[in-house]
Amino acid sequence: MLLRFIKDPLVRRFFTGTLFALTFVWVAVRYFNVDQEVVRVFVILTFVVVGLLIVAGFFSSFVLHLFMRRKSGGMLDKFEENIDEDDPDEKPDA
Repeated sequence: MLLRFIKDPLVRRFFTGTLFALTFVWVAVRYFNVDQEVVRVFVILTFVVVGLLIVAGFFSSFVLHLFMRRKSGGMLDKFEENIDEDDPDEKPDA
């Protein structure tokens, strides 16, 4: 079960993306003398922006649901209406 989880392409992309981001930050701090306070503020603001995007997506999904809601029931309701119209007890004309 765990091996199948690790082989999932989305999980592998998440882990490799995280590894590359950590390596980028480590190289910036170690070799280019970037202040650790700058990196800390960058990470905090990144989480804030991602959180705001999640909240905005959550609320916009409700707005999209209002615009995309169907007035009629859809294809299944039409199918059920056709079944109700055909009375199985009715004898065919001969």
